[in-house]
Amino acid sequence: MSLKVEVIEASNVPNLESFGESDPYTTITYQGVSKKTKVIKSDLNPKWNEALDFDLAGVAISGNDQLEVTVKDWERVGRNRLLGTAKVPLADLCRGGPQNKDVDTILMDGNGQPLPQTKIRMKVSYNPPPGATPPAPAPGAGGAATGQEVSMGDAGEEEEEEEEEEVDAGPPEIDPATGLPKPRPKKKKKKLGKRRFRGKLSNKPQDFQIRIKVIEGRQIEGSNIQPVCKVTCFNQVKQTRVKKSTNSPFWNETFFFNFHASPAELFDELLEFTVFNSRKLRSDAMIGSFKMDIGMVWEQGNHAFVNKWLLLGDPEDSMAGAKGYLKFCAIVLGPGDTPPSMKAHTTSDDSEDIESNLLRPAGVQLRPATFALNVYKCEDIPRMDTAFLQGVKKFFRIGEEVKELVDPYFLMGFAGKEVQTKIMYCNDHPEYNQRLKIGLQFPSMCEKIRLSMKDWDRISEDDIIGTNFLEVSQISSPGDNEKEEGFLPTFGPCFVNFYGSPREFSELPDEYEELNSGKGEGVAFRGRAMVELKTIGGELPDVPVEDINPEDTLKVQKFMRKRRYKLHAAFLHATMVSAIDAPVEFEVSIGNYGNKLDDYIAPCASTTQPTNAVFDGSHYYFLPWGGTKPCVVVDAQYEDIGWRLEALNLFEGIIAALESNIEQVKVGIKAKLPTPELAQLLISALDQLVEDCRKPLPKAQKGVHLTTELDSLLTGYRECEMENLIEMATTLRENATDINEALNEAENFLQILRNLAVEPQNSMPDIIIWMISGEKRVAYHRIPANTLLYSKNPLYCGRECGKIQAIQMKYPGHKAEKKHDVPALLRIKLWFGLQGDEETWHQMQKEGEMAVFAETYENQVSILGNWTSRGGPLLTRPKFSDSQGKVKLTKEKFVPPPGWQWEGEWYINPELSMLYDKDAGHRTFIDDVYECQMRLPGTNWVESTRPWSNVKGDPSPSKGEMELPAGWVWEDDWQIDLSRAVDEDGFEYCVEATIGGWGSTERRYHLCRRRRWVRSRKLVENMKQKKEKEKQLQAATEGWEYAPLFNMKFHHIERKMDMVRRRRWHRKMVNTDPGAPCFFSMQEADSKSKKKDSDDESEEISQMSAPRMFLVFKNAFKYQLRAYIYQARDILAMDDSGMSDPFARVSFLTQSLRTENIKKSLCPTWDQTLIFEEIEIHGDPRSMEAQPPDIYIELFDHDTFGEPEFLGRAKAHPMVKLDPGDARSPVLQWYEIRRGKDSGGELLAAFELFLMNGKDLPFMPPKRGDLFTVPNGIRPVMQRTGIEVRWILSIHGPQRRAIVGNGPGGEHVVDMPAEGEQREGRQQTSLDGKAILQLQKTKKVKSAQKLIARESCVISMATLMKEQEEVDYEDIDWWSKYYASIGDTEKCQKYLDKDLDKIVVYDSELEKTEGFGDFVDFCETFDLERGKDDDDEESNMIGQFKGLFKVYPLPSDPNEEVPVKVLGNVPSSEPEECIVRVYCIKAIDLQPNDPTGLADPYIQIKLGKKSVDSRDNYIPNSINPVFGIMFEMTTVLPVFKDLTIKVMDYDLVSSDDLIGETKIDLENRMLSRHRASCGIPKSYYVEGPNKWRDAKKPKEILEDLCSNRSMAPPMFYGNNSAKVGRKVYKLSEFEAGKVISVDHGPADQRLALHILNTFDVVKEHVETRPIYNPLQPNIEQGKLMMWVDVFPKSLGEPGPPFDIKARKPKEYVLRTVIYNTVDVILDETSITGEKMSDIYVSGWLQGADEKQKTDIHYRSLNGEGNFNWRFVFPFEFMPAENCMVVKKKEKFWSLDETEQRLPAIFMIQVWDNDKFSFDDFLGTIELNLSNMPMPSKRAGSCDLKQLPDITMGNTNVKTVSLFEQKRLRGFWPVYDEKDGQRQLTGKVEMEIELISKEESETRPAGKARDEPNMNPVLDPPNRPETSFLWFTSPFKTLRYIIWANYKWYFIIGLLVLLLILLIFLFIYSFPGNFSAWILGNN
Repeated sequence: MSLKVEVIEASNVPNLESFGESDPYTTITYQGVSKKTKVIKSDLNPKWNEALDFDLAGVAISGNDQLEVTVKDWERVGRNRLLGTAKVPLADLCRGGPQNKDVDTILMDGNGQPLPQTKIRMKVSYNPPPGATPPAPAPGAGGAATGQEVSMGDAGEEEEEEEEEEVDAGPPEIDPATGLPKPRPKKKKKKLGKRRFRGKLSNKPQDFQIRIKVIEGRQIEGSNIQPVCKVTCFNQVKQTRVKKSTNSPFWNETFFFNFHASPAELFDELLEFTVFNSRKLRSDAMIGSFKMDIGMVWEQGNHAFVNKWLLLGDPEDSMAGAKGYLKFCAIVLGPGDTPPSMKAHTTSDDSEDIESNLLRPAGVQLRPATFALNVYKCEDIPRMDTAFLQGVKKFFRIGEEVKELVDPYFLMGFAGKEVQTKIMYCNDHPEYNQRLKIGLQFPSMCEKIRLSMKDWDRISEDDIIGTNFLEVSQISSPGDNEKEEGFLPTFGPCFVNFYGSPREFSELPDEYEELNSGKGEGVAFRGRAMVELKTIGGELPDVPVEDINPEDTLKVQKFMRKRRYKLHAAFLHATMVSAIDAPVEFEVSIGNYGNKLDDYIAPCASTTQPTNAVFDGSHYYFLPWGGTKPCVVVDAQYEDIGWRLEALNLFEGIIAALESNIEQVKVGIKAKLPTPELAQLLISALDQLVEDCRKPLPKAQKGVHLTTELDSLLTGYRECEMENLIEMATTLRENATDINEALNEAENFLQILRNLAVEPQNSMPDIIIWMISGEKRVAYHRIPANTLLYSKNPLYCGRECGKIQAIQMKYPGHKAEKKHDVPALLRIKLWFGLQGDEETWHQMQKEGEMAVFAETYENQVSILGNWTSRGGPLLTRPKFSDSQGKVKLTKEKFVPPPGWQWEGEWYINPELSMLYDKDAGHRTFIDDVYECQMRLPGTNWVESTRPWSNVKGDPSPSKGEMELPAGWVWEDDWQIDLSRAVDEDGFEYCVEATIGGWGSTERRYHLCRRRRWVRSRKLVENMKQKKEKEKQLQAATEGWEYAPLFNMKFHHIERKMDMVRRRRWHRKMVNTDPGAPCFFSMQEADSKSKKKDSDDESEEISQMSAPRMFLVFKNAFKYQLRAYIYQARDILAMDDSGMSDPFARVSFLTQSLRTENIKKSLCPTWDQTLIFEEIEIHGDPRSMEAQPPDIYIELFDHDTFGEPEFLGRAKAHPMVKLDPGDARSPVLQWYEIRRGKDSGGELLAAFELFLMNGKDLPFMPPKRGDLFTVPNGIRPVMQRTGIEVRWILSIHGPQRRAIVGNGPGGEHVVDMPAEGEQREGRQQTSLDGKAILQLQKTKKVKSAQKLIARESCVISMATLMKEQEEVDYEDIDWWSKYYASIGDTEKCQKYLDKDLDKIVVYDSELEKTEGFGDFVDFCETFDLERGKDDDDEESNMIGQFKGLFKVYPLPSDPNEEVPVKVLGNVPSSEPEECIVRVYCIKAIDLQPNDPTGLADPYIQIKLGKKSVDSRDNYIPNSINPVFGIMFEMTTVLPVFKDLTIKVMDYDLVSSDDLIGETKIDLENRMLSRHRASCGIPKSYYVEGPNKWRDAKKPKEILEDLCSNRSMAPPMFYGNNSAKVGRKVYKLSEFEAGKVISVDHGPADQRLALHILNTFDVVKEHVETRPIYNPLQPNIEQGKLMMWVDVFPKSLGEPGPPFDIKARKPKEYVLRTVIYNTVDVILDETSITGEKMSDIYVSGWLQGADEKQKTDIHYRSLNGEGNFNWRFVFPFEFMPAENCMVVKKKEKFWSLDETEQRLPAIFMIQVWDNDKFSFDDFLGTIELNLSNMPMPSKRAGSCDLKQLPDITMGNTNVKTVSLFEQKRLRGFWPVYDEKDGQRQLTGKVEMEIELISKEESETRPAGKARDEPNMNPVLDPPNRPETSFLWFTSPFKTLRYIIWANYKWYFIIGLLVLLLILLIFLFIYSFPGNFSAWILGNN
């Protein structure tokens, strides 16, 4: 099988070249495997015409698979650039048979935007494997709701299988809103099962392991953040390391979560990824999160998401957009699952990885939405609180009337959020009328909306009343095209039903309380709620709870209109009853109607009469109803949703018919019918399917039914699907060519129908049948109401409506898993429908008469030996009452209800079970009585006040007064029972007899003791005498039933200790008005209530009484059943010997019989006929023939002491013969035996049921002793058979005897050897047809023991190989060969250049690899087990048997010649001393054992009695350790054949823990024809790294191979040719064009090796073995990559071992010179108003986190900084693996350093220095040393386009590896990220140089400008004079800050001051001078 893609051409590809045109090539990727076309140079319309083949390895494609098409521009230097991508879904190829598909699609650019002019044309061909099953329909609606993973631009296309025909093939029209091409109009469509539901999950707890790997983050929102990722899984939380100062963190951490839970519970829990910024407070530290439920991971292929990207968002603000991307892996492992690899894909185009694997819902952007749930009212809520306070209030007459004891409120939960209504106190029918709102990002990744009711408690935790889930996928649809639009989740208005534990309130803890949480199947109705759900898109809720408008409340009232329904049940038989301590009755209820034990419900005829169970003569009990079958009827009122349920019934009928037809075809295939007959069967099935799909869906009747929005949407969806099914079935009928493919397609149709048969708005409660014993509910059965619903249209009628069905009751809760017995088996007829259709039920009862009786019990008490009804205090019941004495029912108060009248008078009708005593049905019986004694402290033992009692302590007659019943004889005298825990006198002791606690040892404080006396008796009367006795007894007793007390079990014969009695009165009623209710209203004045009130008035107590209803059969027919039990096979082992002593019990109606015991067998042959005489069955024999009762066969293991242990149960139907002369003969059939949910083997049996109509029955079968055997004609025909056994002795352990084969001729028994013994020889004897193989001891044991004594163990860790002189191999190691073999070319380029040999790397165990068959070609291995297999215990395997069995027919004539024996050439099993080399390479994804989530693993090897380990060289803190270690040991095979490799976890203080282990059978590898002892290489080298290491040369190996395979020895013609078998091989054919070096060996050896490589022998390899831990036996704990070589010492010394020592990192030094910064943003404002920054630069290697900083360039006014500063970072790097190795302690107290392998990322950040506050971050850049963006030569051309940016679509940037370039200098931009966008904040000029440590020592350079300041010499920076720190340089501050900015203010101020001084002097001197001038004084 293969997938072939022919890439034809592309048109109009983008031209990315500055000069010339693009050089396009195409890459096709399928499931991680990529293949490329050739490169077409300089062509924008390339034509490839190239075919690419994908080998599917036998795995068929599924509907979700797709091809990823990538077209790139080839570049000779630098990275290839993306031209366009496309995705091609492969769903169309899954329809069966070879398929072809022409693809002509447009390409998308890197941003997911379409390129309308760019197209690619391809042709896809698919050839499926033979018998491949078409995949189930892919999830569609579930996809929208549960977030199916799709890519951009392909929204949901791969989720469906479609075949569409386009009308117009023109260019696509682009939608301006989305940027995506609009869908073209379609002419027709086919789609398969768009909606896929998770379905019902198991409730059985089991082990699960969830592995989460957080790899890395990209574009995390924020700048200079320190991200940490927290993973929350269910109730466990783990987090990654904190990464410093990066928004692209690389974590690469794996977490393991272990759970023991049920899938139903676990898969609904949430898995949440949350990224935090650890620098902030927790309140605002969250950056983004992503939620999904665990079930979403489980539903993926391999139950895993591998290397997917999550789109992080803000759950509180969905409009905030993307918060970043997170790459992760998630795997959910169940028992037996194999985890896929979580290894990251090696890709150079990282941006493409995100876009092609982005996980987001349905391929669309998340948008806000609100779930608005209108909660209107709740009904029928059970009592939840104690009545203690009510009783106190009543006693003190405080408060008002008694209130309901429940305080309910309603909750809605989704995706971890919850919102609740108000609390309604003391109200069991609350009306909330509130709207609950939950915000979400829609479509959501979560699948279920949880609705629950809780009871508020003041003190304790609130109790859950009930829980229901709305499946989002069932109430929404994504839509698929413009014809069928999708819809958001919508529901109702509709009632939702809640189920959980039984309703009855108890003060004690509820043992079934977890059922109320939705865990497991609810066993009782707990209430219902009227709700309505709407989804509001585009907004989030402003308030979580608000009141509903009264107008909206009134609109919903019409949906609450109720109609009357009737539920009828007729009980025909109740057998296999387990409850025998009290009378048994059955209750039928729907919702709360019919609940007998609920005080708030009006009584109705919902229960059968209490009946004592009667022994059936063998083991089981039954209820003796005889010809009077109890009937019940329940009146209920519910909404009329008949059309919804009728649609379910229609689909279920179609499904049942299709399943039946498919099963007929499968039976025909198994029976190897001719192809035409099979084709006819299949055509008939398809024709019937087409006819069924044309049946109309039921419609809602206008004026009668009310439809919701969801009803209309679902109807349209169903009609569309039915049309598609008709079209597909018709096409399949016409075009099918292969039966298997057509059958697979039909099963696909079946899955579609199952998806349609879901009704989310089913408000009709389920019907529940309860078995009640006394007042205790014992077992239940729950039936969906639609299966019993009556409809006038037969198409819509429930499949079980009015039909007889067999119901197996089951225990509630977890009891069903622990108890294997059947509580009861019912044959019952049920009918449910509207009251107006009730007459249909009565018309169905043609075989019997429906009778209704009024019922009351007359009660009396014995006073002084006289029976009276006036007993005073002794008569605790009314004179006339119900069966329990709770209701007073006098005969006079019964008045026929309206529409009914009496027929006859009251008469005594005794209960039939009263006629059966406790010994009924027994052939032998043991009577027992207890002798009781007492004493006071310090006194002697005396007779107790009750000297004789039964086991319960009730009074009983003494053993002398015990009378022998008639028809019985005593077998022995009274004896003391000493077979119990008693002392030698038979006494057991206790402190108080009423408390119990009996013990066998007497103590001084014991005051009571008793001992048991027993006496056996035997039945001697026959059946006729017994029945005559019963009739006489019935007439004599007058119907009285006797008991010591009323609350004890009644019996029909009066005894001395009986103090009370009762008898039942009946009076028949007949119906005069059909449909009239038959309930009596009983009015009785209660005299006790007269004094309650002060008004002294009597209070009228109104009571209702329900009549008894029966189906009375007039005729009874007698039958005889013959059960032919021949044999069983593969039954379970229950004894310590590994065997069982099985017998079978067969139960049929009221009788059961058992077979004989078969000693010590797992394949017992009983060959026995069990005959059931005179089975009385009422009803028409033709109905019995059409639907016979089920026969139950139970297998038990007989134990001498204790009860038999249950082995399993099978169910069968008899062949009914109404005429004993019927010539048909039953055929023995294999019936599957089930023990719970597990298989318990198979039973070969047949059954015949004869009607005894007076004719002679067939002769009785022949007898074997007292037993009837299976008669001839039915028993199998025997044939002489030959059995050959090849015995390979390798068993160790204590001597055991085991049956290794069985058949009609007998069993074959093998004696196993004791430990250390070797046996040989075979002696065959014949004894009673049994062939016994015996092995005799051999004298070779001593020699073997000598070899064992000399067994030595040598450990050689990383043994060094001899140094090769050739320079060619200097850099070649074994890891180069390993990486070359797995395709990791980047780590082994030199090895590939030399064209050396590769090895085979298997992803599983070597023996599991296809073609090797577990290496059991020479024998099979059978595990030998001891004792029963208990799930809670460890494995009970004690050894293994190795051998082969060949079974073939022999001639019937013993004198004829026996055929030639088949088995021969037995390998030698003599002890052989061998050298074993175990190479342990590395481990993958180990289960961590330390609290840190890591482990300290090391290897421990155990072989025989010796063990070695590498504990001293453990790998600290790693779950993916690289061991690189080889162990060499010697051992003796096959004495010690099991090699155990353990991976241990080192602990310093406590003992080391086992992580996991794996075992290898070395003997199988030694003896296998595939020669698995040492893998052969491809070439024969005598020197070099691939030097021959086997002890034998290739020619010797070839000769041995020919000998073992019975071929002629090889014939060599010279050294260059040889003949093996019939073929001649030439050396030139193998080595054509190959250069032979001097290291190659001789030509003949090379030729022999080439010939060996053509055979199916094991090649040189590495195997990957899963390891397991006994604590979780079926959960893989990781994988171990390794291989084993085994060399027998007798062949000589083997060659040198390989050196697999782990690679060591090289030491490098990164030197970075920071010269200048340019255009740095000015972050501060000086006091003078200038914009400035105090710039410095910091740098570090990410992961090492050792920061270095430059000095500070103060007061940069233009963004320029001058530094001339050198950073020096020494680090370790593995060039071959392209990763940096960082070793450091996690905590300062850590014992060891943790080694991390991280990408070498160099961080540069620019900061603004602040002296009195935190420094301000300005910008950053991350440089991957292996993929660095090229710097710009000039500052002006430096911008953000140099850096790759996914969000901006800038991915095609030029990059270079610093490890190749060594030195780079130029300008790099730094940026800050705000609001999700990058902003340029500066440019850094620097020189980055990478040198080795040795070179750094020869060319030294100091940090900063320290000595040695060279390479290069750094001068102090020439900074401007304005660069200084102001408070350390006051003069510069005055000059450059104050004077420079304020000098003109100083000058002007001085001039002004001088002017003022002059004016002042003028004013001062002017008056004197002026006066002198006037006076003339000069």
